[in-house]
Amino acid sequence: MNFIANYTIDHIGVKPSLIFCSICQSICAFLRMFISSNIWYVYIAHTIGAIGNPFCTNVISKISVNWFTPENRMIATAFMTSSYMLGTSLSFSLGGWFIGDIGGDDTDMVMKELQDQIQNLLRCTLIITFSITIGIILLFKEKPSVPTSFVSNFPREDFFVAIKSMMMNHDFRLLCLGFSFMLANYVIFVTFLDYIIGNFGFSQKEVATIGSSLNLSCVIGKIAIGFIAKKYLSYKATLVTINYAIIGTLLCVFITLMMKSFGGLVFFGMIFGFFLQMYWAPCLELSCEMVFPIGEASANGNLLISGCIFNMVFGLLFSEILNSCEGVTSSYLGIAFFIIGYILAAACFYEMKGKLKREEKEIEMIIAEKYNYREIS
Repeated sequence: MNFIANYTIDHIGVKPSLIFCSICQSICAFLRMFISSNIWYVYIAHTIGAIGNPFCTNVISKISVNWFTPENRMIATAFMTSSYMLGTSLSFSLGGWFIGDIGGDDTDMVMKELQDQIQNLLRCTLIITFSITIGIILLFKEKPSVPTSFVSNFPREDFFVAIKSMMMNHDFRLLCLGFSFMLANYVIFVTFLDYIIGNFGFSQKEVATIGSSLNLSCVIGKIAIGFIAKKYLSYKATLVTINYAIIGTLLCVFITLMMKSFGGLVFFGMIFGFFLQMYWAPCLELSCEMVFPIGEASANGNLLISGCIFNMVFGLLFSEILNSCEGVTSSYLGIAFFIIGYILAAACFYEMKGKLKREEKEIEMIIAEKYNYREIS
């Protein structure tokens, strides 16, 4: 569905894509209500939800170029990517509000009460999803009446030609590879956080505190990068610096784990988390710059799908590493695995030499508007 979503966003529009995605999510939320009848309702529901997902995740840079001026695009992209983390945080909190401890010795009563709690949670998610769908249909606008930049209305390259030219772009391939290393490292780290830290004797409550503080700092870091990248550092310098910062703070986390210091782990975990998700906005915007005049959705979509595919391979490899040994040794190997991944990502970003084609075209069009070519000649 990624390629269909890319074509829809670039050639039909952002609003139809978001409407389709929100409808798929609403159907998903509705079908989950019948979980007590048959588990297949859940399987079908999440399949429909997954079909609609690329129609939302691939619109970020397209919205940025339509609605924001060149100097504000990075900040807009950073805020939109941080909304994923805020949504994840809300999903964890939402479950805790509806599902609590159930007492009693009667198994049937306990199961009935638990089912009621789950149904209340599912009703809440259905109301939220349906409200968002109505809001998008009634309130969302495709683009402002006055274009925010010259390139927002610039004709994009044919979709099928664009796929081939992107794959032939060496710098774009390096960007996809570096992004894939970082995305895979993040997903695996969050997935196995409980296992890696738990091997050092920390309680579930302490692990949850570490995870929450890391998640909060991820959101702050994602927003902060919007004010740093492109304004003070180039895209390439930003991505390389982020990797070096992650490697340094990860080593500090490793040392505090060995010392079994809970306070130190929370402190360095928050610093580590601050840099952990910073790469999203620079990678998304740089992908659009590299392959212009290919559409933003195609650039973002192919970057994201490469990260997802690589993440599956990386995850299987990491699982095999953890299964090869036990206890603290597996945690040491896991952290070494992450460090190697970030070193490889830094190497990929360092080798990039791509031009900022969209920015160059923007400058060219501004000059053409300001100084009439006929007068110059």
